[in-house]
Amino acid sequence: MYQQRSLPLRGAVALVLCTILSPALRARMTCSQVHDQSVGGAAPVGTSGTSADTTGAPLFRYVPPSQFDGLFRVDIHNVRDHISPEGYAGAVAAAESRTHPNYFRNWIRDAAEAYQVMFNLYLQGDLNWSPDEILKLMTDYFDFTQKITKIHPRGFPLVNMDGSAIEESEWGWPQNCGPALRASSFVTAEKVMQKIFDEGHLDKEKLPLFRERIFDLVAADVAYTATQWQENTFDSWEEVKSKRHFFTLMVQRRALLEGARLARRMGKLDKKQQWEQVANQISEVLRTDENFSKDLIEATSGRSGGIVKPALYDMSVILGVLLGKVKGQSYGVDEPRVIATLWNLEKTFERILPINHNRPKGNGVMFSRWEGDGWTGFKRDAPGSAHFWFLTTFAASEFYYDLAETYREKKSVVIDARTISAFESILQEYTPGPGEPNVALQANQELQGKELQVLISALREHGDGIMKTLNYHRYQDGPRAGQMGEQGDKWKGEVTGPERLTWSHVNAIRAFLARRKLVAALWQEAEEERLKAEKGTRLNAAAAAAAAVTQEENRQKVGE
Repeated sequence: MYQQRSLPLRGAVALVLCTILSPALRARMTCSQVHDQSVGGAAPVGTSGTSADTTGAPLFRYVPPSQFDGLFRVDIHNVRDHISPEGYAGAVAAAESRTHPNYFRNWIRDAAEAYQVMFNLYLQGDLNWSPDEILKLMTDYFDFTQKITKIHPRGFPLVNMDGSAIEESEWGWPQNCGPALRASSFVTAEKVMQKIFDEGHLDKEKLPLFRERIFDLVAADVAYTATQWQENTFDSWEEVKSKRHFFTLMVQRRALLEGARLARRMGKLDKKQQWEQVANQISEVLRTDENFSKDLIEATSGRSGGIVKPALYDMSVILGVLLGKVKGQSYGVDEPRVIATLWNLEKTFERILPINHNRPKGNGVMFSRWEGDGWTGFKRDAPGSAHFWFLTTFAASEFYYDLAETYREKKSVVIDARTISAFESILQEYTPGPGEPNVALQANQELQGKELQVLISALREHGDGIMKTLNYHRYQDGPRAGQMGEQGDKWKGEVTGPERLTWSHVNAIRAFLARRKLVAALWQEAEEERLKAEKGTRLNAAAAAAAAVTQEENRQKVGE
């Protein structure tokens, strides 16, 4: 039976929110409404907050950010706390647990994602740090990377926090997604460095030195990727060995393309051309491999070692889409095969995880990794022993926000037969507000205008339901309030597995940022439409008044 728990952190900034809302928004929503909706209760997230609007503008159902803001800051703290812990400058602890199992180690993959999200937060103004603080963070990362790559092969998945080798043989090696993800994080670091310079906090003579150092780091990982992408490697979970994993190929292509763009800016056109050529080869494999080109994308093609999975449908595919996305490249969030793959996984986890049975309306599905997963967070047990994962569930939420934002930008969407089942179910969960039409879907139907707005709102609420429900399963009280482990118990939802998993908090941040971007864009559009409608109303009123004056003048002339 589903166990719903209240969240003490909810509503922490509700009253503050009332002081920062725009006058137009305050006119449509009182402070008491904001507070009532932010503190939870029986109403599902996103189904409350419909504002009355008499101007005729399209409605945007506002959900107070206070539902998630407090936890956003908790997540940032927990990620930052694991970067360069005392005595381990530059390293990132994958989790707090040091025994059973020991995750107080630096995974190349996890560390790259932790730095990536912190760099993006700085670029977006979410970190109240001085330039010196972020430069120190970057420099420690660079130094630690150079230290460990002199000692260990680049495909080694993890090292001890002091940079020494892991002696246990339990981890699959090589794991070639790590260097690719690290290269992409270095590319983002270059943007941070440029921002610091543009704001006048970096001496002009130091700029080329920083840039050359960053390029050397990028080039080393991208060159490794360019030569190793066709070789055997373990997947993102370090479980299956093959020459072709969807996740790995997606992040490798991204690293190559981002490296090529940096090389172009640096004037290294030979590197640019070389890396673009390899990226194109990867794109061709992704396009033509029979396991990746199916209506439901499989995680691995041609297993050569590691464990045997009963099914190849895996949340690593969705992680690959999110972490490997490059504008203009294949396998975006809006591709029908990708949407169908996520929906298949969602329905699978809804069926096999007890936590998802008898869910109240508006509460989202919790996701595991793959059907038959036996990793419990402590050991590999019988198939199906695993629980739901925080990081994969947040990835699902992020996906739905990204999809809604992609549709918002496109303004028009042709419904594919492979996505109808997903969209019909999501629309059935959504209660249209005043002025919103009921949307019935069919294959090859073009959605635009208010009908597309309804689908976008439904996708956003679907993501909210997942994220809200997942937040219920964090630690609720005491010093751990807001923290997450690797997994949540599949019966009761309690945190289990390695404590305070960095990747869980990273993906929570990513989902929040995706939601914030979507909500800000939707609200801006709604305000623009409202102002346009108000202007039209004023113009109509002025024209009517002028017409009345003219009519009266004509009447008086006739009387004379």
